[in-house]
Amino acid sequence: MALCVASRALPAFVFSSYLHTPTSGASSTRRRFRNACLEYGIVGSIVHLSNSLLTFGTCYLVVTKFGDIEGVLERLQVAGSSSDIMAGAPGLNFIITLGLYKTLLPMRLSLTGVGTWSIVRYYRCRKQKKMEKLAAMQQYHHQQ
Repeated sequence: MALCVASRALPAFVFSSYLHTPTSGASSTRRRFRNACLEYGIVGSIVHLSNSLLTFGTCYLVVTKFGDIEGVLERLQVAGSSSDIMAGAPGLNFIITLGLYKTLLPMRLSLTGVGTWSIVRYYRCRKQKKMEKLAAMQQYHHQQ
């Protein structure tokens, strides 16, 4: 129910830096981005944040449970004994996870776009059906 309220447009002063840009190819991209932010607003932020947290957690789980860090370090011929390197494994796991997470950015952005659009469309259709049903009920009660 909160998503229906959240799909309202934000005030224009939030994006005032985009309002005073000269017209060019880049400004049309900015204008489209600004319009998307105004239309989808907080719903897009929530979808992107939850998608990012889920992706980062999954990447960390994959790296810690299934990542063969010692094998990768041996193939890269990193100097030092494997026990010395693996002493810093939690930090190394985090660095590898962060690299994998950054690599998956295009996938996360596309999932955010599709997810946001789907959620907003679903709740708008639901709200429209509810309003039509309410109008039909009011019309029925006025006829009696």
